[in-house]
Amino acid sequence: MKKLSQSKALIRKKAAGLCLEKHCRRKARKQRTRCNTCASRRWRAANPIHYLWINLRHHAKQRGHAFTITRAEWAAFCKRTKYHEEKGRDPDSLTVERKNENQGYHFWNITVLRHAENRRRSYVKYFAHAGIDYAKEPWENPL
Repeated sequence: MKKLSQSKALIRKKAAGLCLEKHCRRKARKQRTRCNTCASRRWRAANPIHYLWINLRHHAKQRGHAFTITRAEWAAFCKRTKYHEEKGRDPDSLTVERKNENQGYHFWNITVLRHAENRRRSYVKYFAHAGIDYAKEPWENPL
């Protein structure tokens, strides 16, 4: 019985031109069965490595850095480092770091770091620039 009621709901949504994803109430794109949001989410879930490559390329362009990494090189990098599985926002997740900050995003110039390590490195650079030795305790540094 439940399958019949679900199919009726889908038939109703399709007739009304709505997205067929569960719990979505947006209008479907022309001659499609899903809205743009749901279609994009499905594509990102099906192609995580390609999505990460596009995102990295976009941000490199925004920052004015050169980007020469091909999709094949990026896929090999992700599989070798498991970046696509461990990417996130918490301190233990991975980020992509350029080894030489003066160079762009090239296959030979990228590596992965944990967020905590990346933040610590930027913290050390800030205090080194300010003339404070990060290795010392805070009360040992003259202000």
